Amino acid sequence: MDIDDIKQEYESGKSAAQISKESGINLNRVWKVLKDTGVKIRTRTEALQKYARYNLCVICGKSFRARKKWDAGGRTSRETCSLKCEREYKIKRQKECWTQERREYMSELFTGRDTTGWNVQHGEEKPNWKGGYTPSYYRNLAFNVYKMEKKCCISGCENTKCLCVHHIDEDRTNNKKENLEIRCKTHHTGDHSKDNQLWKKHLGAGMPPRELN
Repeated sequence: MDIDDIKQEYESGKSAAQISKESGINLNRVWKVLKDTGVKIRTRTEALQKYARYNLCVICGKSFRARKKWDAGGRTSRETCSLKCEREYKIKRQKECWTQERREYMSELFTGRDTTGWNVQHGEEKPNWKGGYTPSYYRNLAFNVYKMEKKCCISGCENTKCLCVHHIDEDRTNNKKENLEIRCKTHHTGDHSKDNQLWKKHLGAGMPPRELN
């Protein structure tokens, strides 16, 4: 391939890399030939222009540049030219999906039925049901009713966010004052994890309890 062929191939739209690969000529040699012959070198934007694809906006009809693999189908951003048109297109599609047949079906499904809390579990049906007692119930009983000191009985921690109410006999229904103790989260967790090796190591090292900021 001579100098005129390289110049003609580049002006036809081929890149210098393509010419180098097809002809077997070194890429630097191709660039030197193009510069010596006075050929106008394409900018990066101009080089990528041949890969550009243009779609028509389904809302306003404006032509907009899309990526190479963006076609008329798929995501709504590939079919509209701006965020405004995309929002309008989504609203339009939502209205179209609610056909008269679907409206009648949904109306027959719920008309005449008491749907109050139809998807909410109550009482013992809840997966985390604990007999009707909650940590807030224990805290209110200990601090407001029994007026117990807001302080861990083991570590002396006074951070209210870190304090828990512990049942000595581990019976949640036995909420007598003598059965309740105030403990920090660290010691309360450890008391219910007596077989935990990490907890034994924690106690053996004499580490202080963790406190929340």
